[in-house]
Parts: sequence; C-alpha cells; structure tokens
Amino acid sequence: MTETRVKINSILENQLPQYVRDEFPLIFEFLKQYYISIENQSGCLDILQNIDKYIKLDQLTSLVESTALISNVDYLDTTISVISTKGFPEKYGLIKINNEIITYTEKNDTQFINCVRGFSGISDYESSIQDTLIFSQTLEDIHENNSVVENLSILFLKQFFIKIKSQFAPGFENRSLINDLNQNIFVRRAKDFYSSKGTDKSFTILFKVLYGENVEVIKPRDFLIQPSDATYQKEKQLIVESISGDPIKLINKTLYQDQNDICKKAYGSISNV
Repeated sequence: MTETRVKINSILENQLPQYVRDEFPLIFEFLKQYYISIENQSGCLDILQNIDKYIKLDQLTSLVESTALISNVDYLDTTISVISTKGFPEKYGLIKINNEIITYTEKNDTQFINCVRGFSGISDYESSIQDTLIFSQTLEDIHENNSVVENLSILFLKQFFIKIKSQFAPGFENRSLINDLNQNIFVRRAKDFYSSKGTDKSFTILFKVLYGENVEVIKPRDFLIQPSDATYQKEKQLIVESISGDPIKLINKTLYQDQNDICKKAYGSISNV
C-alpha cells in the first residue's frame, strides 16, 4: 500500500553531513530505526502520509486479522512458520501470539523472518474510553502449534472501518458481521437496507449479515381466529302480489310510496325479485 512512496529511512544516510557521521557513528542507525518505526504500516508517519488510501472502503473490508502456527515456537526462535502470511505487512509488521508481541523484518509465503521477540507495541484499543490505545510490553515465551497469530498492524484500519460504519451504517459499527459477507457491498448499499427498514426483507437481511442465518418472518396476525370476517348486507323483504307487468323488470329500480293516512312517504331500491 505504501511501497510506491519513498521512505525517509531508505535515503537517510545520504542526507546526513559527513562530519555528523564521523563524530556520531551511531546516529545514522538510531535515526534509521526511528524512521522505520514510524514509516511502516501502522506507524504515525505512515498513517499521515497514506490517510487518503487507508480511508478507502476497499482497503478496510479485506483485512486479514489472524493466521495460525504450523510448528512450535521456542524462546530463541527468530523464524516463525504459519499457515499463510497473506494480508500481513511485507516488512516490520507487528504480530501477537498469546501474550507476546513480535516484530519481523521480512516474510515469505509461510514464514515471518528475523523476528524480534518480546517486543512492545499497541496491542488493542480501549473500548470503554473512545480512541484510547493500549500499549503493552511483553517478554519472550514458548508457543504451541496451532496457536493464533494476530495481525496487530491492522488495528488502526479496524478502527477506521468502525468510523465508516458509524457514518454509513449506524447501529452496525460495534457489531461483528459474518466472515463470508462482502462487507464492501453491504456498507455501500446500506442506504437500500435502511430505506426498507421494518419490512420482511429488512429482517431477513439483518439476520443474514449478523448471524448468517436464512430466516422466515412469521406474523401472528395471519394465524389469529377472528370472530367474524364475513361480508354481508342487511335487507328488508316484502311479499307482494303482482297486478300487472313483469316484476323481474323491477330489479335495480327504485320503488316509491306516496304518503297517505297510514304510511309516510318512502322509497327503496329493489335488488332482487
């Protein structure tokens, strides 16, 4: 991610005056290690120089958080063999095995090489106090095969992703999404999820991204016994005697009654004969 930019530690020797190198022969090595510590991934200068790349969603949703040992590690071992080193920094990355922090100078596909054991560094972020770092000092230790090897060099990227989720997918920032979910697409399409909030589809999406489960939404109202659900109308039926004409032709007509001494004026629609 940062290999295309010139690092100060690689050109430092030519920047120091000759008299400084002569009178203080260790100053170059001191400054070189200092710049290595702040220029490699997760270092403060690295973050400042590459913040434009680190905040891109594509860089935050494909993080490799850990791997595992494929052999035991003793106190003096400086080469650590793992299942895969993919996703870890090429140089000067920080890893953690159990309670020991380790840094390495290089790696290949399955090994961290030239490891410095019992290292110190940022091991976590304090969850109860926002944006507070936990700096740990550790000692060399032995580690058994299959132990988890954590990638400490991506801790700051995980925090960036939390900030992105709080902005575009509020409510999910402190929730772990399932491993096989394409988090890039989910965060980008979060607007569609929130626009469907409360619908059956939104509940199925929610359980899928959080638990990886396909669920069916069941509404109790669809299974309630209702005392009456019929459609009906109230009618008055009259028995009359045909005097003339065809009574069937009276359907959908209006019958009028003039007022007399016995009945008031009235009318009504004829729906059937």
